[in-house]
Amino acid sequence: MITQLLGLRMATPTLWRLVLLFSSVASVVQLCLSQFIVETPVWLKQNGKPEDSRAVQTVLFQEPGDPESICDHYFPLDQ
Repeated sequence: MITQLLGLRMATPTLWRLVLLFSSVASVVQLCLSQFIVETPVWLKQNGKPEDSRAVQTVLFQEPGDPESICDHYFPLDQ
């Protein structure tokens, strides 16, 4: 959407290259950062990885020093 907004202002015979460059850089950044996105706990559980699901739940939902895990409340493993 950002590149489309840029494209409206820069839609000239000489500036279109900047729009192409900006959108290409944004795509490469997204591609590089996508390896650091964690899978959702539900997807991991459905695909036979309950241990990984529990680890991701702990990272995403449990506050440091919280005695009660909200993971068990929202995502019990015995469903």
